[in-house]
Amino acid sequence: MCGIAGLSGEIKQPITEMLKDILVHRGPDDSGSFEAPEHHIQLFHQRLAILDITTAGHQPMLSPDGTLALVYNGEIYNFRALREELEQQGYQFQSQSDTEVVLTAYRAWGVDFLAKLNGIFAFALFDKKRKSILLARDQMGVKPLYYARSGGNLAFCSEIKGLIQLMPDLRELDQQALRGYFSFIYCPGPGTPFKAVRKLEPGTAMWVRDGEIETSWRFFRLPSLDPSDNNMTSREAIDGTNHFLRQAVQRQMMADVPVGAFLSGGVDSTGIVALVREQAPDMRCFTIRTRDGRDEGETDDLPFAQMAADHLDVPLDIIDVDAATIYSVAIGVIMLWLSVSTLTCCHLRCGAGLLKCFSLCQRAVAWHGGAIN
Repeated sequence: MCGIAGLSGEIKQPITEMLKDILVHRGPDDSGSFEAPEHHIQLFHQRLAILDITTAGHQPMLSPDGTLALVYNGEIYNFRALREELEQQGYQFQSQSDTEVVLTAYRAWGVDFLAKLNGIFAFALFDKKRKSILLARDQMGVKPLYYARSGGNLAFCSEIKGLIQLMPDLRELDQQALRGYFSFIYCPGPGTPFKAVRKLEPGTAMWVRDGEIETSWRFFRLPSLDPSDNNMTSREAIDGTNHFLRQAVQRQMMADVPVGAFLSGGVDSTGIVALVREQAPDMRCFTIRTRDGRDEGETDDLPFAQMAADHLDVPLDIIDVDAATIYSVAIGVIMLWLSVSTLTCCHLRCGAGLLKCFSLCQRAVAWHGGAIN
C-alpha cells in the first residue's frame, strides 16, 4: 500500500512536514510532494515500491509537459494491456510502473479511462489546464480515500488521522456512524466516525477546485443479476469459478518484490494459497499466535493454518503477538483510526527487511460484489 494526501484551497502551510510521519507506515521506501500555489493545490505521496522499485516510479508523477501531476495508491491488474494499447497510439513510457499507465491513460482518454481500469486504486490527479483535481476510487472500494471541507479548504487522505492532522477541527464524532461501525465493523455509505469526514464511495470520482467539489459521479455500478436467466450447469459453474479464481490470483501476483500470504487455515486463505503455490511454490505464509491464549469460545487458527501449510507444502512463519500489543493497537485504531495493517507491519519481519507484498482474500469483494477482484 501507499499513502496519498492533498489539499485544495487557501494554503496556509506546506502539508509535507505535517504528513510524512503520520503516513510513513503506508510506504517507507520514498515520499514526495507537489505544489501549484497559483492554483491552490498541494499533493503528497508516501511510497511502498512494488512495481518498478526504481526512482522512475517516484510520485507525485508528472506528465512530460508538466500539466498533470498524479499521486496514486493501488494496483492496476490490466496495466500491461493498457500500456500496449497506449503504445500503439504513439505514447511513450519512461518507467515500468502502473502509475505511469494511469497518468498516460488520462492523457489519452480523459475521465473515460476510469471504465478501463481493472484493479484496486485511489488517486488524485491534478490537471493544470482545468485547474482542478480529479479524485477517484476503485469499483469495489478496496483502497481507502477520505475527504473533508473546512475553512474554504478541501483536504483528502488515505487515512482519517491524516485529515485530522491537516484540519484539527474535524474531531467531532458522528454517533450514528459509530453505531454502524460497531454493528457491521464498517460505516455504511459515505459516513465515517467523524461528522465532517466523508469517504469517497466505491466506483466514484469527483472534480475539486479551489476547495469546492465541482462535480461528482459514479463511473461504476454493480450489475443487476437475474438468477432466472442463468442456464449454467453445475460443472460449468465449478469450472468457471476455478478459471476466474486462477485468473484473479495470477493478476494479483504481479510484483517486483517477494510475495507472501496470510494463512489462517480457513477456506478463503487456504484456497488462495493453493492457487498462488501453482505459480510460486516457495512463497512464504504467515499466521499469528497469541502468546497469552484466547478468550473462551474463540478458535485458535494456528492448528488449521499448520495443517493447511503441511498439506500444501509451503513454509509457515508463526508470528507471536501478546495480548498487550493487540490491546494497544486496538486502542490506536479507535482513537486515531489507524489502518488494521499497523499490527501486521509491526511484526512481519523477514530476514533483514519487511516482506512488502501479500496475496490476500478480499472477502468483502466476493460476498458483496458477486465478483472476484
